[in-house]
Formats: sequence, C-alpha cells, structure tokens
Amino acid sequence: MDPTNIVEMKGITKRFPGVLALDKVDFNIKKGEIVALLGENGAGKTTLMNILYGLYVPDEGEIYVDGVKVSIRSPADAIRLGINMVHQQFMLIENFTVLENIVLGSKYVGIQLDYRKAIEECSKLTKALGFEIPLQRRVSELSAGEKQRVEIVKALLRKPHVLILDEPTSVLTPQETRELFRLLKELKSKDISIVFISHKLNEVLEVADRIVVLRKGRKVGELGREKADPITLAKMMVGKENLITLKKPVSRIGDPVLLVEDLSAYGDDGRLKVRNVTLLVRRGEVVGIAGVAGNGQKELAEAIYGLRPIASGRLVLNGIDLTKAPVRERLRLGGSYIPQDRTRYGVIKAFTLLENML
Repeated sequence: MDPTNIVEMKGITKRFPGVLALDKVDFNIKKGEIVALLGENGAGKTTLMNILYGLYVPDEGEIYVDGVKVSIRSPADAIRLGINMVHQQFMLIENFTVLENIVLGSKYVGIQLDYRKAIEECSKLTKALGFEIPLQRRVSELSAGEKQRVEIVKALLRKPHVLILDEPTSVLTPQETRELFRLLKELKSKDISIVFISHKLNEVLEVADRIVVLRKGRKVGELGREKADPITLAKMMVGKENLITLKKPVSRIGDPVLLVEDLSAYGDDGRLKVRNVTLLVRRGEVVGIAGVAGNGQKELAEAIYGLRPIASGRLVLNGIDLTKAPVRERLRLGGSYIPQDRTRYGVIKAFTLLENML
C-alpha cells in the first residue's frame, strides 16, 4: 500500500448482463490532488466511481481508504468514509428551495429542521469559496451552473475528503466552466481530493494534476499533466494511431422551411421569457441559438414545438401557419424536438428502447 494514497481501488471488476463494464481496474487518489478519469462514453468511468460511492457493488476487487480495507455497499457507507459525489444528472428536487434541498439527508434534519444552523454554515462555506447561492429560490429557477454549485455545497457540508464530479461541464457555459475550475483549485488548496470524470481533453489538461485513461472497461494508462497532450490522450482513449478526421460537406441551402416571426412566450414563472424573436430556417441549414443558460433558449424551442403557448407572433412550418396548432399537427408536418434534459423529458427510463420509440 502506498501511504500517500487516501483511496486505493484494486482489481475492480463489474459485470452487467452481456457486458463486462470494468475489467480488473486499479485506481488511486492522493490527498489534495485533482485526478481526471478520462475515456470515451461507455469506457467505464462513471461505473468505477459509482462503485466507490456505493451505488454499485463490485463483482471482484478491493477498496482501501486511508490504508484500511473497506466495504462500501451504499452511499451512506461512502459518505461516512468521507467520499461524496456530484452526479451528471443533478439530484435536486425542482420544486424545493435551495435551502430545503441542502438540508435533506443532512445533520440539520431531526425532530425539527435547524434552518438557522444550515443557513449559517452555508453562508460561511460559500464565503470561504468565493461565491454565493440564493438559498430561498426554488431550484427550478436556477441555471445549470447554479444547480451544480448547490450540489457541491450539499456535498461539502458533509466535510468530504474526496469529491467526485461526473462530467461536471456537460451543461455549463464557458463562463460557468471557468468558475467551476476556480472552485476546484480552491478546494484542492484545502486538501480536498477531486475526481474529475470527463471525455473533454482540453478541460482535463487545464484542471487535472494526473490523468487516468479508461478504454472499454480497462485502464490503459495514466500520465501527469506535464507529460500529457491532446494527441497522446486521444490515442489512449480510442486505441488507434491514426485518428479519424472528418470532412464537412458543403451545405446546399434550399427554400425556407420554418419562419418564426416576432414571437414572444412566457416562462414557467409567468414572466415574459422570449420577446419578439424573428428567425428563418432554410432547408439543409443549421441555425444556432446562442446565449447564457436561462435566457429563453429552452422556452423558444418549446414554443416552436408547441409545448409552450405563444403569447404573440407567428409560426409557419412548410408554408402552414401553426401558431395555435397542437404538437401532433407539428409532428405530422415534419417537426421534432430533442429536449435539453433528455433523461427527464425525452425518454421513459422504465420502458424499453422499442417502447420509447413508439
């Protein structure tokens, strides 16, 4: 055992029906370091950390914390050992306030909720880390970056030694990503160890001290940041010397397909979220809508698809006015919609792939 490791995982193997998700993986975490767990989608990164957090039990292998062999069979076991995790899909109750989410499952819950103590400790923690969170606002009103900070505060109030972040930048704006990296470096300075799960090479190179690469459930190597570069890491991830290069075909722009004219729509809070938007989409064209999260992009998309009523303006699809038409009519005329939160609004998890496609 290396005495500098606060967590050591040895020979971790995990099988699911028909899939060997992890094959004898070794992984360790040192005190006060940021270690990146890098790999393509399906490489086993999240599965390995779900085992460390107690969401899965390994079929084979051993886990040591501070040199002592432990059995982690639930998140409660992991939390007791000083290990916390912020998931890619936020584990927050949308209709509760930030404060109510923070106190759930915490030491502030007893016969009565100790809100005063919770507010006091949240304020002390966020002040030390250099940011604020709106404790009395509902989670549904927050941006993705704000929700992530709530999750981090929830975890940090448990005083962890190890904090796992699963694909933490997947829903963040560039500004929010920079703020997250600043926060991680601040936590590192306080001797908290960070596991940063990602498949984004540039972000890993910017924030990590050490990079561990998984491919198809196996550990294929690890590098210190000073020895890593995007080409080397990409080859380790995909297992090929010659990386694929894509040639973008020349677009052939055709006639107008979708006209959005002077469109306005309300948000969930009853306030006007989209104001007088006009845009034209032609056949074969890709139109991007940019902006900081929470500035009406979701509401605009939902209004176009018919999930949200149009307060004013006009919508024309393939020459037909659909301003007041139901979703079914928009589908019939060739409209479709992939929501931002696909696991919550795009699929029914308990259904099979075939049932979801019907």
